[in-house]
Amino acid sequence: MDCTTPDKPEVLALTVKMGWDDPDLTVGKLFRLWRWFDQHTTDGNAVGVTCALLDRQVGVTGFIDAVASVGWLEVTDNGIRLSKFEKHNGSSAKSRAQTAKRVASHKTNAKTNADTVTGALPREEKRREEKIDTEANASVGAKRATRKCPDSFVITDELRDWAAKETPGVSVDLETATFRDHTFQSSRSDWPGTWRNWMRKAAQHTTRSTPARQFADKRAEQAQAFAPGVAARKPFIEETPYVTAISSH
Repeated sequence: MDCTTPDKPEVLALTVKMGWDDPDLTVGKLFRLWRWFDQHTTDGNAVGVTCALLDRQVGVTGFIDAVASVGWLEVTDNGIRLSKFEKHNGSSAKSRAQTAKRVASHKTNAKTNADTVTGALPREEKRREEKIDTEANASVGAKRATRKCPDSFVITDELRDWAAKETPGVSVDLETATFRDHTFQSSRSDWPGTWRNWMRKAAQHTTRSTPARQFADKRAEQAQAFAPGVAARKPFIEETPYVTAISSH
């Protein structure tokens, strides 16, 4: 990318195809596209990659097809190739390409030169390998059992649907906040299962302790207690003076 990129005919054509009125937006999307090829390929060939996948990386649907229509990409059955890769890519991709060629040459000439090949790798490659190892260790550590709910645990739509069906009287947000603040006595790793058990217990507690339920239960007990006495009591009929006079005769 150079200072004339925003004014190139291909950029203007891309802007029109996408229905935009600002070429700077097109340049920004092109930068993301070229950066992806620079970071993930050594020769501009993305084998097995589809237009839909790259559209997702760029953030715009149909952008890859538009770039291909101006001749800056080649879409094949095997993947996608960036045209004029040496012109668009940065020094990091060139360095990786040169390193890959050097390593392949050493492996072809003599298998015993493994140590020499490793020493020839640039510092950037070594840093990249160390970063991958660090991320892998962090991923393993994230799955370790803990006594408190990790921040990575998310209430998905599936869990909300489950709660609406299985524990309809429980507030998902309120109980989840309490759940996150709670420290368990033993370490847990299955946090979706632990959350469901928490919600079940909350539903049981709500059923037992709801004031309306307690009042209804109390009234039912009182009704049962008075039922025998009410059934045995004779109905009360108030006698009038007229009825009394007739009965006296």
